[in-house]
Amino acid sequence: MLLQKRLHKLSLLISLAVISHKVSAVEFNVEVLSTEERGNIDLNAFAEPGYLYPGEYNFRITVNRTNVSSDDFSVMVFPDVQEKQKTQICLTKEIIHKIGFTNEALELVSYSTENACADLREITGIEIKPVLGEGRLSIQVPTSWLEYSDATWSPSSHWDEGIAGFMLDYNISSTLTSYNHRDDADYTTYNGSAGFNYGAWRLRSDYQGYRQNSFTNKKSQSEDLSLSRVYAYRNIKSWRSTLSVGENYIFSDIFDSWKYIGFGLQSDDRMLPPKLRGYSQQITGIAETNAQVRVSQQGRVLYESSVPAGNFTISDLDTFIKGKLDVEIIEQNGKIKTFQVDTANVPFLTRPGQVRYKFSTGRPINYDHDVDGPGFVHTELSWGVNNHWSLYGGGVAAENYGAMSVGIGRDLFQYGALSADVTQSVASFKHDASQQGKSWRFSYSKEFSDINAELSFAGYRFSEEKFLTMNQFLAKSRNDDWFNREKELYTIT
Repeated sequence: MLLQKRLHKLSLLISLAVISHKVSAVEFNVEVLSTEERGNIDLNAFAEPGYLYPGEYNFRITVNRTNVSSDDFSVMVFPDVQEKQKTQICLTKEIIHKIGFTNEALELVSYSTENACADLREITGIEIKPVLGEGRLSIQVPTSWLEYSDATWSPSSHWDEGIAGFMLDYNISSTLTSYNHRDDADYTTYNGSAGFNYGAWRLRSDYQGYRQNSFTNKKSQSEDLSLSRVYAYRNIKSWRSTLSVGENYIFSDIFDSWKYIGFGLQSDDRMLPPKLRGYSQQITGIAETNAQVRVSQQGRVLYESSVPAGNFTISDLDTFIKGKLDVEIIEQNGKIKTFQVDTANVPFLTRPGQVRYKFSTGRPINYDHDVDGPGFVHTELSWGVNNHWSLYGGGVAAENYGAMSVGIGRDLFQYGALSADVTQSVASFKHDASQQGKSWRFSYSKEFSDINAELSFAGYRFSEEKFLTMNQFLAKSRNDDWFNREKELYTIT
């Protein structure tokens, strides 16, 4: 054992010497070794550049000069079965998946049954070289075998699930109003998420509330705390998708939005490199005084911020926020102004060869978390046919209600981009005749690079009288006296 350890250390020194100098022939004199076993030692293998003595090494691994992890890896080196003067570096399945191979490349990798080492002979162009002076194992791979990567993004093979633990994020906004040291009042709002992480799963509960104190003639106080949704989700890296279970919202590019309890599966652009993702909508408005701006959707607060008097722009909304948003401007004097912003994508174009999808099923619920409608299935799919054309569509199916949509997007090059779709709905009611209708939508977008501006006509929607969205169907099923029946909608930015 002592001899083996000495040989292992000696191999490192000899390997460094051989790698750092190009020689035509190398011979070693074993007489310099202070051991009685020198007659049984053969050092001729070290004449081969890059030779490593069999054993276990700790290496920092780089792929095309980029670290695959901040940690070192334990790498085994085994004697070559066919050529005794050579050794084989063993790459385990863990290391292979850290390299960032494409799915096509991973299908070409096989593993030996004896020591679970990867066989990479089917992947052409790979070069594996130990750099002992740096404690590094260099792996050079043609980029055609690797997932997309850039300086601001790491491929999914480098991701981990994080550590288990509790989390709490919050956003607190407070205002204090005083008029000549009389009639003082303070108003505090807060919202955020609380949850627990375990493995790939994330348990979350979104909360929101307020606290108000008034010191007019006598002190009064009011407060409220509510949970807008409770849900769990996890990523599926190989699908670039997110699976969710519990209370959630339908965030649709085609249909309207509603709250439901069930489960959903959808492609997640946040798993794509930043350069391959979409955009987020800007919200602009005018505040008469120092004010609070609150953005919500389906009763859930998504964004809240203080703004000074004058024009304001909110441009840091998360990219996943889509659909109709409710905006409130709460002035310092208590006046509240409200308006809505439609954040639909314009136009509906998908990158060539890319497929985006959404699937959800469950039952609609109201703000009090009570079931408020029949079970449903919702699907959407978009496909980038090529650089010029995209196809998309979807459907909603529920008891006594159905809707189907098909659309097409076209890149008009210097003239911008255009998309158009048509949606057909069919609904039936207990005490009323069934009704069906169509809704057409046209969207247009043109960027003017010279003046750093973009025109978005996002766009024009016309609906027949008997066309019903899912929300309109649910409202009519409840015999509501009023439900939104917009037949024309324009959105221009």
